Amino acid sequence: MIGRLPALAAAAALGVTLAACGSPTLSPFRHHMEVGVDRYLIFVADAPGGSDLFAARDNGSDLIEVTFTPVLERSPVLSPDGAVVAFLRATTPADTAPHLWLENLVNGAEREFRIPGKRPPRIEAAAWSRDGRTLYVRTSAGLWQSAAPPARMSPAPVGPAERAVADSAFEVLLGDPPVAYATACPGGVGLCAVGDSGRVSPLAPEGRDPFRWGSDSVAYFLGDAIVIRPLGGGRTRTLIWRPAVPVHPRQPTFFGGAPAR
Repeated sequence: MIGRLPALAAAAALGVTLAACGSPTLSPFRHHMEVGVDRYLIFVADAPGGSDLFAARDNGSDLIEVTFTPVLERSPVLSPDGAVVAFLRATTPADTAPHLWLENLVNGAEREFRIPGKRPPRIEAAAWSRDGRTLYVRTSAGLWQSAAPPARMSPAPVGPAERAVADSAFEVLLGDPPVAYATACPGGVGLCAVGDSGRVSPLAPEGRDPFRWGSDSVAYFLGDAIVIRPLGGGRTRTLIWRPAVPVHPRQPTFFGGAPAR
């Protein structure tokens, strides 16, 4: 993560890059949260006509809608500095091959990520490198990568030497340095932690959609509530939505705030 002023400067530069495909308007966080500074999460929830991205503070307050479209949007992932969210968006209500978009949360500008070729592979998910300089994209034909904005984006297949790092970017890693990752248990019910040795341990029998909550905690949905569980022991807490519970919240991604100086 980077500090407050560098984060805002980087986001402003990104806005210039994104403007080519989506003119900057206003931050969807205006009057609610400060991009790259406050602690917040973005997630998917049902909205009239489809699903949109929503955001809230880390205590469940200031619930706001980030995108407003009549098509399905899903699988958001925040950049490490909290300034950009990458997500999948359908092109029509009946579309089953979503496209990858990046939204600058400072000014609302959007840009589509495009894989070159007449018949590009289907995009399935995106992830960021730990330093935020690389965007990884999982497709039906393997992994791709590109320098992340504000650098010039130039998608290319991930090579064998980079495969392990790219694969790990899509995992919900536990600890820093990581000692395991969280995933659905065998059979698809509940959440488990898988260690370096491959050992599988129960994490949350009825949990779903795990995600990192900073470097020292893991979070997951239990019904429509988010449970935050410290990895080193301590009190587990539940996020309380305020003022209202979103409709079928899912697929969260979290920014832990600007580092203390």
